[in-house]
Amino acid sequence: MTLDNISEKWKSETLTNLHADTVLQECPIQETASMPRPCTYSWVGNLERKFDKIKHLEDRMKKVLINNDGWKASDDNNKLGYVATKEGAVFEMQLQNIDSNAQTFNFMIMKSYGEKWNNSKVRVEVYITKKRPTTTTASTGIVIERSIEMNGFHDKKTSETYTHQLDMNGDGTNNIGEIGDDLKLRFILVGGSTFKIMGMAFCDV
Repeated sequence: MTLDNISEKWKSETLTNLHADTVLQECPIQETASMPRPCTYSWVGNLERKFDKIKHLEDRMKKVLINNDGWKASDDNNKLGYVATKEGAVFEMQLQNIDSNAQTFNFMIMKSYGEKWNNSKVRVEVYITKKRPTTTTASTGIVIERSIEMNGFHDKKTSETYTHQLDMNGDGTNNIGEIGDDLKLRFILVGGSTFKIMGMAFCDV
């Protein structure tokens, strides 16, 4: 199947099914609602429909926050994001019994310039608590830890958004978060006095 012949093949298959008195199955709503989603948690400031206000982001974060010391939602310069407001700022979020696999942890961050952003750096620690035996973990309760550090400053005289990814299967161990596992993430400002997260997505690919 290619882009050139997809329409022709679709019509051909449909006609074949109709001639054979075959009824094409519909996707039941009740089953669709329970199907695993591509991302178990995500948001991107100013990109999602009706997700462009400080309250929208605060509400989204409130559902998963378990600790917060020095981070808040902000839309300065019309760029909605989650911002560190002091040195050493830290917040933790937790997702229990996740409804889809989490292999990649994607972070959209702002890089900016000037004294305010000097040495800006955040460290994200990801913890996965296994709830069932897998091919890589023989028992439950195993905690898998990975981390990533991201700089929030650059020499350009502009503010830009960059994407960073932590792949839990990057080393080939396949130690990903699976349906039913628990996730915990800790965000620590390890450099500078501010940092801005523009979005995040924990997905199965």
